[in-house]
Amino acid sequence: MSLLIIRFNLVKNLVEKFAPAALTRPFHDFDDWWYPTKLEEQLKFMQGNGYELTCTWYEDANEKLESYYTMKQAPRQSYKSMIAGCNIGTPGVLFDTKRVGKKYMPPLRRAEDWGLWMNILKDVDYIYTYPKALWKYRHISGSETSNKWVMLKAVVEMYHTVLKMNVIKAWLTGIFIFLPNNIIKKLRKYI
Repeated sequence: MSLLIIRFNLVKNLVEKFAPAALTRPFHDFDDWWYPTKLEEQLKFMQGNGYELTCTWYEDANEKLESYYTMKQAPRQSYKSMIAGCNIGTPGVLFDTKRVGKKYMPPLRRAEDWGLWMNILKDVDYIYTYPKALWKYRHISGSETSNKWVMLKAVVEMYHTVLKMNVIKAWLTGIFIFLPNNIIKKLRKYI
């Protein structure tokens, strides 16, 4: 617990130093890892270009934080393009709360981060990508996100709850748009 508090205080101090008046909102999961310059570089990119919502590339890593793949998102993504899937990791996102307003993750068990990005994208045109890996996503075997059936049900719930699709459209979108997109994304890691 104390390690989590230390990390939170470090993030809070960096945000206060580089983004006065808490103009941005950073996210950080306890099992992920940020490069030391993450906030500084991303804030400079965000503020220098006047973006409201940004993300960064990230590295997939094993439990020992050894990187094995860099996830490179498109330079910008819209609400429409993100219906097909979300490869934006929560720790890589910053948004300007003065321009976007305070936004919160929807009350979902899973895919709540994707739901938040979709809610923000209802109000802004794009999420812009800083083209550099500034954090690592630690994959842990046996985690909830490793169970693809559980993830598909979570995606359908997000479509239904956040995007307000009826249940049939949510399942059809999940099966015929999300799944093929997700399979292609996974294959790219091995090709």
